[in-house]
Amino acid sequence: MDSIVTVARWTARVVGTVMAAMLSVCIVIPVLFGGGDHFDPLGQLLRGKLLFATMLTTVIGLVIAPKWERIGGLLILGGLAFLVVVTGDFPPGMIFWPTLAAGLIYLACGWRRATG
Repeated sequence: MDSIVTVARWTARVVGTVMAAMLSVCIVIPVLFGGGDHFDPLGQLLRGKLLFATMLTTVIGLVIAPKWERIGGLLILGGLAFLVVVTGDFPPGMIFWPTLAAGLIYLACGWRRATG
């Protein structure tokens, strides 16, 4: 059973690292630093700010989950759940589902570690 947990943990780490890199490069870094001449973070619509908050929460969860699996897993799942609430639908594409899987695996591994 421990080998299954180890494989799951490393799968979550690899997938989570790839997803954190993709989200950071595609969403977080451009919004923070590369908004262009017309970028005005205070002038963005509330929905845009909420979407950015969901992505930032998810990326933070992906970054800390290898060290603190349960907290990271909760941040990942919380960020994605809030994303679904803000958008009103499950986002299409290759970013949502692998990130969701990594969050669930981190949470399961953290729970397994806590229960022995």
